[in-house]
Order: sequence, then structure tokens, then C-alpha cells
Amino acid sequence: MAPKILICGLLYSGSSAILDALSSHPEVKEVPGEFDDFRRDGMIGDLVEQGSDSGTVMGLARYVLFNGDPIMKLALLRDYHNADRLETMFWRFVGFLRLAASIIKRPRSLAEIRRRKKRLRLLARLPINHFSPSSPLEARIGAAREWMSDVTSVHGDSKRALMLDQPLMLGNHSSSWPEVFSPYKLIVVVRHPLDQITELIEKGVIDFEFRSSITGSLPLIHGSDQSSKIMYAAKALEVRLEWVLSHLIKNDLEMQVIVFEDFILDFENQMVELLKFLNLTWTGWASTSEGRFDPKVSEKNTGLNHKWLDLLPPGSLDSLMRTWGNVISQIKATTGEDPR
Repeated sequence: MAPKILICGLLYSGSSAILDALSSHPEVKEVPGEFDDFRRDGMIGDLVEQGSDSGTVMGLARYVLFNGDPIMKLALLRDYHNADRLETMFWRFVGFLRLAASIIKRPRSLAEIRRRKKRLRLLARLPINHFSPSSPLEARIGAAREWMSDVTSVHGDSKRALMLDQPLMLGNHSSSWPEVFSPYKLIVVVRHPLDQITELIEKGVIDFEFRSSITGSLPLIHGSDQSSKIMYAAKALEVRLEWVLSHLIKNDLEMQVIVFEDFILDFENQMVELLKFLNLTWTGWASTSEGRFDPKVSEKNTGLNHKWLDLLPPGSLDSLMRTWGNVISQIKATTGEDPR
């Protein structure tokens, strides 16, 4: 089975830069888009760890609905739509129009379209009885590994490393994902927290959870002013960094943690070390700006303006910054460098 490269970030941590840099490597096959098939509610991870007697129909429907991909919507209609022929033809026509618009906006090869449809059908046709809660965890993991083998067959071959973007919710499904994705190499990208929060604010992402809170409970608990939203985001970031730190200390995963700023500002040396971790060869391809990645462009996302700090009481982010310092120190200790 082809080894899986799992690229995971912490929400605007810069993981796309590593993904883009590796995408041009001749030994790497990339699965297009974020790989939600395992991590989302009702999907494979939940089936493995919780089991289900009702199947993945609801989880799959949510996945396809929010994925926004007309190709996958059409495939879902074929497998699950029970309406009469006229209604089915209508929705397929709507899907065709959306497909045409998406191709104009973002051209895709026919081969990519076919692969996406095949991957959806792997989900739609899962042997649900293999994921019964009465089945042992080991049996459910085995069924998920068979599914992952089929996904690999759709997208890659045994001579290439298969790269998956954001396949995990870090901290979730910890009882199963290392075995489901094995053999794997996990790359976790971290970034200076103040720059990271700056991007969350500038892109409006910091408001997302508050806007999407149906019951309005988050504003009630944390407050709805900008400083409350920033502190909520800071605490969520700190929890994620604590997860990274714990596994750096335990050294229990095939994991390498990359600091976004180091990767950008010392690109060639960092890339050489990353390829060693991935057991891939250095061919000189990454020393150029060919392909999707250009370090000079990414460099503009370092050293951002932190004017939003004026909204917070002094010392509000002390705990977050201590955790960040501990992560950096542990990374340096692991690599044999002096902590900065």
C-alpha cells in the first residue's frame, strides 16, 4: 500500500504552503481538495470509533451538501435519490449547469472528475454491517483500512506517496486513525500565534463559529464583542498546540512538526529535512519557484501587524504564548537545535 502523507494545520497555520511545495514532487500523488471522508461527522472516523446500524446516509448527505461539488451531488443522486424520473432528470440538469459553471471557474480534467465520483461511490457503497457497534474495534478498523486501500487505488499507485490535505481533526479519532492510515507520515504545521490570529481576524474567520452557532450559545458563554471572539480563538489555538506538544514529548506518532516561518525563510534546508522524514529523494525541483509554491509570496504572510492586541487586557495571551514557546523548545530539542 502506498504511504500516506497527512498534511494537517491549525486553521490558517500555513499548511497550504507545505502542500503546495510537495505537490510538484514527482514521487507524490495529491488527492485534490480537503480530504473530509474520514474526519467529518458521520463519516469513516465516526463509523470506526462509534459504529452505526443506520449507515452513512446522513453523514454522506451532509458531506456532499456542504462540499458544494456538483459532480459529487450527481453521484449522490444516482445512489440515493428515490424521486420520480422527471424530478431526477430536473436535478441532474441543475447539477449539469453547476458542473459547467465550476469547470469554467476551475478547469478539471476528466480523469479528476472520474476519480472524485469513484471516491464518493466508495462511501455510498460501504458494507455498513462491518461497522456495527457490536463488531470489535479491530474489525471496524480493518473495514476502514480496506476502504482506505480502495481510495489509494483510485488516486495513486504503489510507487507513489499519496498526499491528503486535512484528513484529521487533531485530537479526534485517536483510537483508530494511525491504524486506518498506516503506513503514514503526519506533517503538522504551526505558526506564530499572533500572526495566525491576525489572519483569522482579517479574513473574518474569527466570527465563523459565532455566526454558525444555531442556538446562540457561544455569544452567551463567551461574549459577542471582538475581544471575546479573539480570546475564544486564542484558547482554541492553545488547546491544539497542547495536543501537538503532548505528542512531541511522547514521540508516539510518525509526526514532524513544521514551523511555517522557518519553512518559508529557510526553505531549501527545511525541504531537505522534510523529504528525509518522508523518505523521498531530493531532485533539485524544489529549489525553484515552479509549480504552485513560491516562498517569496508566502513570506508576505510573516511578521503581520498585531494592532488588535490593543483590544485585550495586558497578559491575556500569556498562557497561549507560554504554550507556543514550549512547542518551539520541544521542536528544537527533538531536532537537536538550540531553542530560540
